[in-house]
Amino acid sequence: MIRHTVAFRLKHASGPESEASFLKAAQILTSIPNARNVEWLRQVSPKDKFEFGFSMDYVPFVPR
Repeated sequence: MIRHTVAFRLKHASGPESEASFLKAAQILTSIPNARNVEWLRQVSPKDKFEFGFSMDYVPFVPR
């Protein structure tokens, strides 16, 4: 199993509507066939420039 994590901040102006729209669209990540434990994360530390993160476990496909 592989843990894939991405930390980022949005390029457009911050705001509850635009953030909610983006995060809702990102739910498509749950449709990746081998993705497990998909998480949407928000940065809470002022020390980091990133605001959001996605994390998932990925089970590589092994042909038979």
